[in-house]
Amino acid sequence: MIALGQSKTKRMISLHGWSGVIIAALLYVVVLSGTIVVFAHEIGSWSRGVVPHGHALEHPIDNIVRIYARDIDPAYLDEIRIRETNRGYLSIFYHTHTKDPSGQLADKGVRVIVDPATDRLISKKEGFASEVFRRDPGSALERFLLDLHIRLHMPGFWGLLATGLLGLWMMISGVTGLLTHRHAIRDLFVPERPGDRLVSARDRHVLAGTWSLLFAFLVAFTGAFFSFAGSFGIPLVGMVAFGGDQQLMIETVIGLPPAIDTTPAPLASLDYIIHDAVSRAGTLPGGLTISNYGQADAAVLTQHAAANGNLMGNSLLYDGPTRAFEGIKPFLGTVPSASNTAVGLMGPLHFGNFAGATSKLIWVALGSAMCFVILSGTRMWLRRRADRPGWQIFRRFMVTIIYGFPIAMVASAYGHFLSLPFGTSLWWTPAAFVAASFVLLAYGMQRQDIDKTAQRLRKVLGATLILLPLLRLLAGGISWAEALATGHTAIPVIDLSVVAGGVVLWFWPIVAGYFHSPSRPVAVLEPAE
Repeated sequence: MIALGQSKTKRMISLHGWSGVIIAALLYVVVLSGTIVVFAHEIGSWSRGVVPHGHALEHPIDNIVRIYARDIDPAYLDEIRIRETNRGYLSIFYHTHTKDPSGQLADKGVRVIVDPATDRLISKKEGFASEVFRRDPGSALERFLLDLHIRLHMPGFWGLLATGLLGLWMMISGVTGLLTHRHAIRDLFVPERPGDRLVSARDRHVLAGTWSLLFAFLVAFTGAFFSFAGSFGIPLVGMVAFGGDQQLMIETVIGLPPAIDTTPAPLASLDYIIHDAVSRAGTLPGGLTISNYGQADAAVLTQHAAANGNLMGNSLLYDGPTRAFEGIKPFLGTVPSASNTAVGLMGPLHFGNFAGATSKLIWVALGSAMCFVILSGTRMWLRRRADRPGWQIFRRFMVTIIYGFPIAMVASAYGHFLSLPFGTSLWWTPAAFVAASFVLLAYGMQRQDIDKTAQRLRKVLGATLILLPLLRLLAGGISWAEALATGHTAIPVIDLSVVAGGVVLWFWPIVAGYFHSPSRPVAVLEPAE
């Protein structure tokens, strides 16, 4: 039990209410988009329109890397980055570090894409990384949703700053909400008082908020870390802890570079290194990085996702010429440490991808509860101020955002699928979102019955969701038979989930009426009465 005096409780409730309502719309946008991008990778497979050709690094790649290295400018052999493309091909980027036309340090080299199953060359392109790594139009929807959540599609630093501040603000709302709970444990099991009264709304808000409170802290803190760490957190640490000496900071955080030895030496078998890395990490590497190819100081770094039962993945370091395993490369620092573990846990805990579909579904459920907490808290605030004209405008705005934002996200999917056959989805995916947002805001903010506006927008959202899987198929998407035959069960699951969500929204009055209990028994009048 958290005991506060009456005056302190009133001030805390006021702070809690204002901290939530001031940025309720932005919090809703970030939390809802984050709830969806928990399944960003699955959405990418669902929207891409092609079935990947297995895992590229399951095939022998050593000979492929050597063959194309023979014809590469030796200056581009400083580093080789090997990854898998969205289509299951092998991407090999032979490159060096140099300055681009703007004077910024960048990677420049030759990117080769090969089908590892047949050794067929798909493409070969030379240039800076920004030129050769053009985004695949098939991944436009996945990238759009991720960028929307990570930086609200604002320019680099400013987007990260905005989402980082939202994370901190959400922590303030969580702290003040916790302090206003007189019985935090009892609130986990608070029964809803029947009816559509303010106390009923409060019961629902408290129940959802209490269950999702720890989760809110977790995602708010980890999200703020991701936003702030790279943008100005690490530079600030460099200024304070290392007196502005960036070289000392790099040596402390990353470690001293190995001794340079340019003596020619052949690289050991990459296939052996991959096999050994899999036996140690328990998963296929997501990628490899080879430094100083063809020299005695060559090194190979393999990056792995978390194996079953683990929260964190890891990176394994090998000596290039001798293929000797040199140890696990920490995320932070040069030796394993508590800080390295903490940083490594940030990603799995924020995205919920540490236990496969099970943890992701839990994160989606808790994220949905957080959306409900934001909206129910805003609704209670507005119901207490229903007689004030200014707050009616805000209520109309919130109703538009509640339904308009998911409609705009569905519109981005429509733009993606309609433009995918023409290869222009990288432009039309965000364009459809922006266009739908303007139309919906213009419609929702008109002076009309707010409840009718909500009903119409809800039906529009339901209808567009129901039709979305059909549009995906018409745009050349993968059929259920092909998806199931190749093990891509996420495709039919997402189709069914989208349609089910659309049906629930379309028939919401019936669904809500089934679960809603009246506030009191309804008296049946006799004829004489």
